[in-house]
Amino acid sequence: MPRPSQRSRMLDAAADVIAADGIGALTLEAVAARAGVSKGGLLYHFRSKNALVAALVEHRMGQFHARLERMIKAGMPFLPAYVQASLEMPKVVEGRVGTALLAAVATDPRLMAPVREHFAEVGRMVGASTVPFERSAAVMLAVDGLWLLELLGIAPFTRAQRKRIVVGLMAAAQPQNASTPDTRPAPRCTSGPPPTRAAGGGTDRRGGTGRLQLRPRQRIPNS
Repeated sequence: MPRPSQRSRMLDAAADVIAADGIGALTLEAVAARAGVSKGGLLYHFRSKNALVAALVEHRMGQFHARLERMIKAGMPFLPAYVQASLEMPKVVEGRVGTALLAAVATDPRLMAPVREHFAEVGRMVGASTVPFERSAAVMLAVDGLWLLELLGIAPFTRAQRKRIVVGLMAAAQPQNASTPDTRPAPRCTSGPPPTRAAGGGTDRRGGTGRLQLRPRQRIPNS
């Protein structure tokens, strides 16, 4: 496994600071100390605290996409992979980091760019799924709703109930023809227009490769 880049280590250090002491403790000095670099070295990659937070939002979204892609490459269809990738995150650390980033996104509209693109990509994948659209969309909304409730620490379900919910979502997410693997890529940054919608609600891939083409993710200015 390749070693993480220095930039990735700095972003992980920023997440560690938030997880340990909250978003109020996130300073360039604290992150540099946690990452074992000088403040100047940190500023080389992130010119301000706002730029660091923006990069951290993108980094967390990228980690989710990488996890989703690994599952799909292993042969799991998109929708079950989305259920599993969304609901398997470590809740203690991820919850504190996630709620802090959620608060940051809510106060700075510029940070919404990678989040908006993420859900646009997922929506395109849901629309192209072999699962009927109504069921596919309902699974996505249920997964994201449960994820948000758990992120905020207000989910009303017991551990046993949650397990039953996840089992039900995984069952509902199975493709129409479970014997045919869904080999579409995870929602990633690839060039090309989104698929057109054919009459009757299907996806029109005539003239294409049969793979869903996704727009490049918009980057946030490093300000």
